[in-house]
Amino acid sequence: MPTCRVVLIAAAAGEAVGARVAECEAQPARLTAARGCPAHLLSCPSDHPTDECPCPAEEIDEYLAQMKRG
Repeated sequence: MPTCRVVLIAAAAGEAVGARVAECEAQPARLTAARGCPAHLLSCPSDHPTDECPCPAEEIDEYLAQMKRG
């Protein structure tokens, strides 16, 4: 019985570590995506980029679509 418990604990720990590694690997992609629109707004030729530029609206639409998907 103790051997089974050790195996189960090791498996659970491995799953937790694997999940954390996956989170860490996904974070750079999220950060890169998140900086796109603010970086664009800094150099946008529009007089009122938050009103006239499609970038913020597209980003908001994408966020809302992701929220719907869960």
